[in-house]
Amino acid sequence: MNDHIRFDRDALELHLLDQRLLPGEEADFVCRTPDEVITALQTMVVRGAPAIGVTAAWGCALAVSRTGDGDGWQERLDAALEAIADARPTAVNLRWAVERMRACRRAAGDVDRPALLELFLREARTMQDEDVTACKRLGRFGADCLEDGDTVLTHCNAGAIATGGYGTALGVVRSAFTQGKVEMVYCDETRPLLQGARLTAWELVKDGISGNYLAMHRAGLFPNSYDFDESGWPIEKRTAYHMSMSAEIINTFDQMYPDKPLKISGLPDANEMIANGLEATLKSLA
Repeated sequence: MNDHIRFDRDALELHLLDQRLLPGEEADFVCRTPDEVITALQTMVVRGAPAIGVTAAWGCALAVSRTGDGDGWQERLDAALEAIADARPTAVNLRWAVERMRACRRAAGDVDRPALLELFLREARTMQDEDVTACKRLGRFGADCLEDGDTVLTHCNAGAIATGGYGTALGVVRSAFTQGKVEMVYCDETRPLLQGARLTAWELVKDGISGNYLAMHRAGLFPNSYDFDESGWPIEKRTAYHMSMSAEIINTFDQMYPDKPLKISGLPDANEMIANGLEATLKSLA
């Protein structure tokens, strides 16, 4: 899955899968100017650090295409690149991508705008391809850490649409799934934007990977049910505190009452959630 970020060289348009609309609607947000790229970055049309970096690179190419050939085009380009770099205060990949495009420009020397546009288009394409290659390599290495029949718990969305393609954490799941290792994936909702409930679940359905939606307040009980190794938890963001506290409580509870393990049940299937609609599924869990 890497058509979520597509550049039309003939029309000089950047097509971004609008992640705000998923899973109910699959539609593109089309960018023809650097300002539209900035809007996409700021309004979460695209999210995920690697995807943000790739989008910024294509945005730099659009900036070259829109500066015009008149006097001062280089200064206008400087301003446009800095505006892209400042689009969001977070995501290291954003400024990194712009700096890489600037380095490409410096290495080219004194070239005219059409020549610079061609260089930027090639560099942006290279950056997206490199990210996909890195994700697939990570997926192969990560799959070695999983065993046949494993169950995986995900947080947020670190899938294909959060990268140039294939995904980081979900890329590991994809790679392991092709090897027949992953039996089930539980994606927690990840408040407040529900990246897990909306985006990870959507990707799992797209790839035919068995998945269940997990309300985030239930995630704390999950480790006990599937004997996760506490040294291997890749926990981040808002879930980290309550997951770590829950793991400690569960560990203490299990030591005190070894014959009464805590369990969770009643989890909706990801396919069912997509079919019935996210809102209806969340109301059923309330």
